[in-house]
Amino acid sequence: MSLCKKGMLQKAKEVMENMLEKGFPINIVAFTVLIDGNFKMGDRVRAQMLWGEMEARGISPNVVAFSAFIDGLSKAGLLEKAFTTHLDMLRRGFVPNNFTYHSSIGGVLLEK
Repeated sequence: MSLCKKGMLQKAKEVMENMLEKGFPINIVAFTVLIDGNFKMGDRVRAQMLWGEMEARGISPNVVAFSAFIDGLSKAGLLEKAFTTHLDMLRRGFVPNNFTYHSSIGGVLLEK
């Protein structure tokens, strides 16, 4: 978290990969922080790649991860992807919170 807050996203990713190599468990929190950090630094491609990597590793997103991803997608102007992710969130049984709805609405307003 500290590395991400300081904008050192590549270093944070390296630390996470090193932890994986050594057999330390990586949970949804690590991926969520990296995804959110990449969106905040404007690297939507890397954020989306991390989302895919997270799921490929069998780590299922929780409501916080979904909210961060939807927020990042909306702010990046990827409204269709944000909407399909929102639908996926609902399909998996998660209830969106106000943050998720505000992110989606904000994305629509930014597009206009």
